Amino acid sequence: PTAASLLGLKGHVIIRPHGSQQKPHVILRPLELDDDSVNEGEASKDPSMLYFSLFAAKRIECKP
Repeated sequence: PTAASLLGLKGHVIIRPHGSQQKPHVILRPLELDDDSVNEGEASKDPSMLYFSLFAAKRIECKP
């Protein structure tokens, strides 16, 4: 699967390596779910699912 399909995006995702001088625009961090964070009717601990947090250092504009 592609990064775009994993994130549920229809377009392309450009992932570029950055040096130590540059700061990334978007950071994806793996998210560990514990029993307290899983409520009934919401996300479950499915091992085939990828959970992540998205942090943006700059404002992101999504245009259709």
